[in-house]
Amino acid sequence: MHRLAAARWLADSGDPEQAARLLRWVDAPQLLHEGTVYGIMLSGPTYLERARVERLMGRSPQEVEDYREFLRRVDRPTPRYRAHLDEAREAL
Repeated sequence: MHRLAAARWLADSGDPEQAARLLRWVDAPQLLHEGTVYGIMLSGPTYLERARVERLMGRSPQEVEDYREFLRRVDRPTPRYRAHLDEAREAL
């Protein structure tokens, strides 16, 4: 969660390269936290944030891939979370 929050702050502050670096944890063969549940819960929002950062850096192919992965992982969103799904679908 700290990496996600820090990445948002860095992206908003004009440093998308560092934001992207913090969001690479989902690419690791094992998760950062010992509990798998945390990784599963945070991977969807992380892919959404990665797509946003990729858009800031002008990396369209990676942005598309991250939006697709976000949509694949979020299968039953709460009503409050549906706006994020709409964002991802519009971007694709």
